[in-house]
Amino acid sequence: MLINLRDLSAYFISFITFIGFYVIIVIVLFLGFEQTRYFTIPTRLLVTIVILFNIYTYRFKIACNHFVYFSFISFFILYFFSVYIKTAFGTSLLNRNEFEIILYSLIYAVVPFFYFSERKTDHIYKIIFKAIVISGVFLSFACIYLYRDILLSGYSRISLAQYDVFYQIITPLSLSYSGALILGLTLSNLIFEKGTKKVILYNSIAFLFGLIPFILGASRGSVVALILPFIVIFANRVSTKLSIKTLIITFVFTFVTVYVVSYFGTGVFVRALTLLQDIQKGSSSAVRIEIWLKAIDGFVTSPIFGSSIGMERFSYPHNIIFEVLMATGMVGVIPFSMLLIYSIHKSFLILKYKPEYTWIVILFWQGLIQSLFSGALYNAIYFWGGMGLVTSVQIK
Repeated sequence: MLINLRDLSAYFISFITFIGFYVIIVIVLFLGFEQTRYFTIPTRLLVTIVILFNIYTYRFKIACNHFVYFSFISFFILYFFSVYIKTAFGTSLLNRNEFEIILYSLIYAVVPFFYFSERKTDHIYKIIFKAIVISGVFLSFACIYLYRDILLSGYSRISLAQYDVFYQIITPLSLSYSGALILGLTLSNLIFEKGTKKVILYNSIAFLFGLIPFILGASRGSVVALILPFIVIFANRVSTKLSIKTLIITFVFTFVTVYVVSYFGTGVFVRALTLLQDIQKGSSSAVRIEIWLKAIDGFVTSPIFGSSIGMERFSYPHNIIFEVLMATGMVGVIPFSMLLIYSIHKSFLILKYKPEYTWIVILFWQGLIQSLFSGALYNAIYFWGGMGLVTSVQIK
């Protein structure tokens, strides 16, 4: 049987880009390697090379208005210029030099956006969906095998076990958001797609496996990322009656999620429900608000061009909008806001005219929510990749 090189490259790119990348990190950390960048950066560079080869070989096919690409390119030109100038004048405040920031931006944002935003067939979309879900199952298998002691020991979050085990542990955020993505994609497919019994079975199994990294990470942001997109989707369908199938599947899988979370004793929902109390006590949630306010102050200090790349003590604001304000000022906010508004509007159009691609909307919204709570602009792969996929959907 002949292997279609384009299909294979689409599968590899999608597998590694979103979740498969963290499978490598989990294994590398478990084996005792402290410097994961010796493995992660070459992996990202390999994916970037495959993407560029794919674009060169099959020619880049624009899927939307040229205005989108103009805004995207304009923003990153301004961002790179800002990085260079602020690093040269000593206002970078990051533990990375300008070369690293630009390199990370290219391999985590620019190149993935161009690949995922180009015109695609329904066949390629199915490959991307399968690759993401299967990579999530691989991550779950790795967590079950390598973290089984932690999983069965009643820790409310994997980070709490880091002093009781002899190996390094992946950041909880990576696991939690990866789990939320698996849960969101498989649940949307079960609710909004008319699949065969085999497809329904596969998605149900993948959903159950997705609970493992989700409960190990126990991040508040991932709970919001999982729930909010479905609220948006159901609100968008308020004009039509929700089917009995939708209500039953939603109830059953919500019950399963709550039961599994309770069984393993994780604090994922407890942490979300006690958010206000933690803020009042001055916990990490209050610190997050503090760094957001500092980022806004940085914008107010220099509203036209921004004050700095990064922040003292906190590195970056953990909110992509505040980071854009702080790093590029109004000159960068304008093209970025155009991109964001376009993508949000396009996601609603997909729900209305292309409901079979609801999973793309969920991926984009999860990436957006994640980038509002954690991470940096230059490595927000879920956000830029999801934006690219939303952009790629053809609506006539």
